[in-house]
Amino acid sequence: MRHLASRLPGADRSAGPLEIEAEWPPAERNATGALPAVMSRRAASPGPHNRLQLLTDALVDGPAARLRAAAAARTVWALSEAGSRLARVTGSIGAQTDYRRRPLLTPAERRARATLEEIFAHSGSLILPGIKLSRVITHKPPGISASQWDYATRAHFDFVVCDAASYVPDFAVELDDFSHLRPEAQRRDRIKDALCEAANFGLLRIESSAFDRGPGGRRLVEYLIDARGYTRAFGEAQDRGHVPADEIGDYRSIIEPLPGGGFGFVNDLGAPARLLAQAASAAGQVEGHAIGETSFAWKNGWSEAWAWLHVRGDFHLFERVRLRSFQFACGFGPENLAEDLAAAAVGQRLGRLGSGDPVLVRRDQMARRLERLRARRDELAYAFTLDEARF
Repeated sequence: MRHLASRLPGADRSAGPLEIEAEWPPAERNATGALPAVMSRRAASPGPHNRLQLLTDALVDGPAARLRAAAAARTVWALSEAGSRLARVTGSIGAQTDYRRRPLLTPAERRARATLEEIFAHSGSLILPGIKLSRVITHKPPGISASQWDYATRAHFDFVVCDAASYVPDFAVELDDFSHLRPEAQRRDRIKDALCEAANFGLLRIESSAFDRGPGGRRLVEYLIDARGYTRAFGEAQDRGHVPADEIGDYRSIIEPLPGGGFGFVNDLGAPARLLAQAASAAGQVEGHAIGETSFAWKNGWSEAWAWLHVRGDFHLFERVRLRSFQFACGFGPENLAEDLAAAAVGQRLGRLGSGDPVLVRRDQMARRLERLRARRDELAYAFTLDEARF
């Protein structure tokens, strides 16, 4: 190890820069054998060089002091090099980070919110997206486990419908798609459903297609929200004694004048198709007398309904509808609604029967579908309707 210069009594303090050399790696020396310029301590040097000066000024003479000075110098040099490398790495990471602002809602979510705002435009309600579940259900309800409540503190609702004046939440809307068929998504959905049921908080699970206009030009999401409002108002009227306690308030059974004349069930989405099938049968256009229907619920949170009408021989009109189990108290279940929608789809096909035959399905094809479905009985929440289905 070369001689270590130090600020000892009697040393020449006017000698200018003080060079401190130790056992530096040969690779760190330049072509002349000198140390890197970073190791030159100057009076005005900032950062690690200043610290190096303080270290050397504090040393005393002797072999042990020289060793300590060499070790201190190596430490300062290593820290300086490490800091430089870290600055280069973090600088390159920062240069690659994209800080551009992106939309907070997906196109499907923006469309859903616009439709909900249109539905509630004159009702004094607000549609708030991305609200944390624990802000709505603020305490762990009875019957909810610690692990379920832990999920609640991290989960969010897609939308919460609340009163515009008080901001008190009324119900939530979850915009589901087929990604909710994955086992992990189904597990989270079951926890959220259980939390809302335990807290008696309304949760409407719906697909993006529910925001399209369906039978009669009505949107399914609007239909369900209207049904919930009617069912709640009917129950409140019964509580006040304005409606007999034994009267059933069935939204789908409301009879009102029909656009084409007469009276009918204006909220039964399948009613026009069923009437059309009866008229076609009476006119001899089809051999079946009525639309056949069956429905069932899957354990994965979806409901399904089939509807068919015997046209001639072995041929039938056939429709199948899958619907998210909406978990919404509106006076009827998702299976009932799926049946209505399937019947309405058969009615649409029947209306085109004269202008150009729609696709017809043979009886044996429907029978094979039914047998395949019965083979998956353990995947169904209930299966008794399958035993009643007849083509």
